[in-house]
Amino acid sequence: MAARRNIMKRGSFDSYILKTDPKKLDSKFGVFIRQLMKKRQKDPSFKLPIIPGHANLPRTRKTQHWEYNHIPAIYLPASANLHEDMSQYYLKTPQEMSRYEIAELEEDLRRVMEGAG
Repeated sequence: MAARRNIMKRGSFDSYILKTDPKKLDSKFGVFIRQLMKKRQKDPSFKLPIIPGHANLPRTRKTQHWEYNHIPAIYLPASANLHEDMSQYYLKTPQEMSRYEIAELEEDLRRVMEGAG
């Protein structure tokens, strides 16, 4: 509730993130969002990356249907062009991967680490 009150005092979420001292944000994610907002203010052509994550949704028939079909739930801002296929930005979490996919991922990571080392 305290964070909500502070956001309401500042007028909006954006102004709260931009005007609050990073030390007082008390969140690595908040600081990350602040850095993205600052970059966007300096360079309007800067494309904001898709931030992977999960939303905790109640289990209803609709969400169970989504899970069954493996349709990712991705937050997109209202300004995003919804006519494009956004599935390219979706990354599976280890919990969603099969053991074979995890084995492939580990093999790829080993190859990358050997090449970098």
